[in-house]
Amino acid sequence: MKLKLLITGSSGFFGRSLIRELKRKKISYISLKTAEIKKNKIKKYENISHLIHLGFRMKSFSKDINKINMKKNLDDIKILSANIHKTTKLIFISTIGVYCYKNSSKINKNTYFLSKLGCENYIKKNFINYLILRFPNIYGPNQKKNFLIPSILDKLKKNQKKIEINSFEDKRDYIHINDSVKIVINSLKIKKNLILNIFSNNIYTVYQIVEFILKKLKIKNCKVIKLNKNSYFKNSYYLKKIINEKINLKKFIKFRDGINFLRIKFKIKL
Repeated sequence: MKLKLLITGSSGFFGRSLIRELKRKKISYISLKTAEIKKNKIKKYENISHLIHLGFRMKSFSKDINKINMKKNLDDIKILSANIHKTTKLIFISTIGVYCYKNSSKINKNTYFLSKLGCENYIKKNFINYLILRFPNIYGPNQKKNFLIPSILDKLKKNQKKIEINSFEDKRDYIHINDSVKIVINSLKIKKNLILNIFSNNIYTVYQIVEFILKKLKIKNCKVIKLNKNSYFKNSYYLKKIINEKINLKKFIKFRDGINFLRIKFKIKL
């Protein structure tokens, strides 16, 4: 079957970058809006080779935030399952954070990880043709400022003299959005049902990230304040499985190069 993609979440950080690359490569795609999933309007799209599910729905303020968000995202998966053709390959974008439920009781407060894990379990039982890609922390241009790296750069741009960090011993792997997009596009060739853990080996603690950025930008008058050292990711990297032979990406963007590009985007002068 000729490549024809149906994509949810195309207006988000990951989705916009993926769409740009699909246009560049002249790969046919259709953006599926959240409203269309809710109204069950999926069947009108025919001859779809792959469904790339990037969409994630989050209700920000609620007593039962975990329960509500898990239900919303699981409902989307169930509707997709009932309406796509059995030959259509589902590529589900997940997170290595699904491992955290084994390592920390704090996972009960993380809606994103719990929802992804619930969707994964449903996909494995109910989809005939699927690929689950578990990404580490993705960073890059045009990411919202409430994420770690953009928030640090934004504070530095505003000449703030102190940066407060939580979970400063958290050890995480960081992957650039451009590499993430390449992985998704390369994975279109995979035919087997697989769950792949993606790692770039750009592994740093949160504190190291802040120190690295300050050093890279040659900033000496900014104080780093450590608030607590609770960690989601303390043990998860023992579980890593390098799968470069599957995704055919031999070289990842080095963290220092990715940060330098972001510095330019944030217009921070050295």
